[in-house]
Amino acid sequence: MSKTKKIADRFLRPVAAFALAVSLGGVQAAEDRVVAEPTTASIQAAVDAASAAGGGRVVIPPGTWDVGTIVLKSNVELHLSKGAVLKATRRNREIRQIPDLPGHKASHGLVIAWYAENIALTGEGELNGDGLDYFEHDKPADCWGRFFYRRKCGRPWVTLFNVFKCKNVKLEDVTLRDSSSWTGHIRMCEDVAINRVKFLNDVRWINSDGLDLDASRNVTMRNCRILSGDDGIVLRAIVRPGLEGPTVLENVLIEDCDIESGCQCVRVGCPSDDTVRNCTLRRIRMSGYNGIYFDNPVAYLSKDNEGFVDVHDMVFEDFSGTVKSYALQATVAPGIKIRGIRNCLFRNFDVHSSGAPRFIGNVWSKFENLRHENFRFNGELLPDGEFVGDFTNDKPLKRRTKKIDNSRAGHAAEAAPAKETKREGDVTYVAHAGEEYYAPDHSKAAYRIALEHGLDILKFDLHPTKDGQIVCNHDN
Repeated sequence: MSKTKKIADRFLRPVAAFALAVSLGGVQAAEDRVVAEPTTASIQAAVDAASAAGGGRVVIPPGTWDVGTIVLKSNVELHLSKGAVLKATRRNREIRQIPDLPGHKASHGLVIAWYAENIALTGEGELNGDGLDYFEHDKPADCWGRFFYRRKCGRPWVTLFNVFKCKNVKLEDVTLRDSSSWTGHIRMCEDVAINRVKFLNDVRWINSDGLDLDASRNVTMRNCRILSGDDGIVLRAIVRPGLEGPTVLENVLIEDCDIESGCQCVRVGCPSDDTVRNCTLRRIRMSGYNGIYFDNPVAYLSKDNEGFVDVHDMVFEDFSGTVKSYALQATVAPGIKIRGIRNCLFRNFDVHSSGAPRFIGNVWSKFENLRHENFRFNGELLPDGEFVGDFTNDKPLKRRTKKIDNSRAGHAAEAAPAKETKREGDVTYVAHAGEEYYAPDHSKAAYRIALEHGLDILKFDLHPTKDGQIVCNHDN
């Protein structure tokens, strides 16, 4: 049996079994409780009563309703009728958190749940985070002009759907719009079914991830639309204090989705995560800035941790679309020591981007068996085989010791370590195009980071325009 078939078969057989089980399970709607005049208190009372009675469905009628946090309870379905909008209130006292629990950092949400079973959010209505109120709209927050400034509005950042350690979770047909933070966060849950959901944010909003799947198992996601300023779909296994044993994201099937992102359409892992494995993504259409990104920068490294994540047995197939930067890349910053990125299959791709697929590790972090089949990049079909990476970098880890102001440089600047003050020998260090590992080449961020690193010389590409102006631009 070929390596490719082993990778695919190892995961696709069990996926069919758990997908069927999730689709047959879920909330049994014993009784509809229609909330005639929805408020935070009236909706919560209906949810509590339905759960106490053994289960039921709470129905929100059409209209825009200003509400605070709703806590879902076991065996309850919250159904948003067509035309119903639950909009996050500006009354901060009504915004609640999932509390600090072992393995979970307290976080606010509009619809939240923890330690619940058989819960659902359904219907053709909408959760609205009023996200525009959190940003200055006329000021770019980085050198590319891609993001808005966040402003201090005195309101907590609110994830629209935020659940922790729940079982049998269903999210179906709803629209999650204008989140001020991650739009959906599913943390350490089991048996999750997400169908025909729209995650819609302005692509200029920082931190407006579409859906973060975090240390969960047995997840299916189908026929969804994601528009996000930050990462579209995030596959992670975040390690939090208070947990014993491994933290794993596994058995995930995502198919037939459209993703447009101001950052990464699909982000896989971060350097201090535990294990991400056995995930299949197929029939995905991408647009925006980056496509698939296995990203391991210094900025996302936990304190007293030099890297730990292990990503393996992943299938990406039938991907298409055009992104601005890289359609596919995996990078590990110098000195970070992850356990590996291995046994990944990229099959049936037709993608376009300015950067070719790239794989950059270091002497401690190498990638294994990253195979591609029928992979078409910018119209050219690549010969089937394995992607080859650069793993020669042996520079030590340089942590940041100085906070970097990213109000001008955006996310790229966050990856920059502090200025290096000592040099060995008489070597002169020249930064062509700035520190292009951490920021786009020839950008203000790349030049600024190069200076913070103590590089001796900055090399610019300067060109005259037709109207006699001098511009900094790579080549012509």
